[in-house]
Amino acid sequence: SRSSTQPIRSHLRYAFASLALLAPTASADLLVGRLIDPNGNPVAFGDLDFRFAGGGGGNPATINEGTNALGQFSVTIAAGSYDIVFNPPPPPGHQWLSASRNSVAVLGTTNIGDVVVPLGSTISGTLVNNLGVGAAGVNFDAFDAAGVDQATIYGSSGLGGAFAFNVPPGLYTLTMDPAGVVGQTLAPQTLAVDASASVNMGTLTLQPGFLVTALVRNATNLPIANLDLDVRDAATMGVLFTPGDKTNATGLVDVVVPAGNYYFDFKATLATGMAPQRLGPLAVAAATTLGVVQLQPGVLLGGTVRDSYGALVAGANLDLALAGTTTDVLLVNDGTSALGVYSVRVPAGVYDLEFKAPGGSGLGSQPLPGVTLSANATIDGVLPPGVTYACFGDGSGTACPCGNASAVGAKAGCLNSLGTGGTLRAGGAARLSADTFTLLGTQMANSSALYFQGTLVAGAGLGTVFGDGLRCAGGTVIRLGTKTNALGASSYPAAGDVPVSIKGLAVAGGTRVYQVWYRNAAAFCSASTFNLTNAAQTTWAP
Repeated sequence: SRSSTQPIRSHLRYAFASLALLAPTASADLLVGRLIDPNGNPVAFGDLDFRFAGGGGGNPATINEGTNALGQFSVTIAAGSYDIVFNPPPPPGHQWLSASRNSVAVLGTTNIGDVVVPLGSTISGTLVNNLGVGAAGVNFDAFDAAGVDQATIYGSSGLGGAFAFNVPPGLYTLTMDPAGVVGQTLAPQTLAVDASASVNMGTLTLQPGFLVTALVRNATNLPIANLDLDVRDAATMGVLFTPGDKTNATGLVDVVVPAGNYYFDFKATLATGMAPQRLGPLAVAAATTLGVVQLQPGVLLGGTVRDSYGALVAGANLDLALAGTTTDVLLVNDGTSALGVYSVRVPAGVYDLEFKAPGGSGLGSQPLPGVTLSANATIDGVLPPGVTYACFGDGSGTACPCGNASAVGAKAGCLNSLGTGGTLRAGGAARLSADTFTLLGTQMANSSALYFQGTLVAGAGLGTVFGDGLRCAGGTVIRLGTKTNALGASSYPAAGDVPVSIKGLAVAGGTRVYQVWYRNAAAFCSASTFNLTNAAQTTWAP
């Protein structure tokens, strides 16, 4: 954001501009016109910025590039073609945004008429430190949903920490960089702002900041330049806003953070040949040096992710954990491109991999446990259709028969005599060509359990009362198999069982609903001696 000290210098130009309008030099090339708001009111003491048109860059010499009290401008400039930005004076007091015109041809006296500045929303408030003293020189950026900074001018705090700048109405991520504050070190901060209308944020407090430094080297002890450092809160794993968090040519990186407990992610690019590295958690309560951080070589892992029909999947993610553990391995740029391609570097080792579908895709995940990576490897992913769960006995649909509702959020059936709701979960891939689909029932009585399949969800998707529970799998019903629960659980298929796709006569593109009907003979709810789990639904791929 451009500093709000700019108008102090500009007002002198505005005064001369007013005089120049009275007696312009006859031989000069002039650009004249008027700056107004949408209501036709003059925008006094605005400022015009010129650049050579065509993307060539550079600023031409100008005289009197401001508006007078009537919003008029008469700018002396050499003949040519220019991109022009028309800036209003600084807020508060108005909601004007900048306007622009491109490739404006100036020859002799050129009158471009009225230029209208649009209206926006004002974000204002006061910044102070933890002692309540105003913090001047903090730079603001306001990023919209597309990641574009809309705080283009006047986005810095002035004397006493006051700030005010205009943005197009909308929702923003506001960042505050206090690197320009003199005499104290404050921690950067970010927060969400609804600027659908003008908003006064009141008094915002910036916490004391502590400098954290590191020198990053590769395996042969050479500095790594332009490496990105992410600082994560150890409790939430959220990434802090840390301006200037890339290494310089010597491998030095420094960031300012508030007191806290953090992970430090050193994110090497593919070109370095080094695997990324995570340090922490480390407590920071004073200036801290991480010393020399030496990254190790990484093997190149890449491939393509598709769905079961062979379509490329963009936005899928690769998760990596040490085999047999829940310890995540740091990856950089582990999402697939528009062509479904991913490429990462990881340390050699044995890992549990999982390809995860992008949100809203309706696809499931593909786990690949126990993968050994000792050299560069290509591993392609195939995401199965996703599984959705329905007919919960928590009151979200049809009520359980005798008030025996399970806990909200448990995603289980109605309660049984054990005080639990039977649950059904699905795993593996529902693919006809490589069927690994598995149904797992838990939290049931130790009795017989019938796994069955339907072609639709009964009760208009809410289930119908049946015994002590809700029946969900309706339409054309096929019995898959009967199991005996042990420790309240069983699964289908087990060793020697016919796969679900074959037993259920599944067809490509066919949606099927699954449920478990289990015996519960204890006197509990109704006169019936059975109950049911929730339902699982999936669409079979070729």
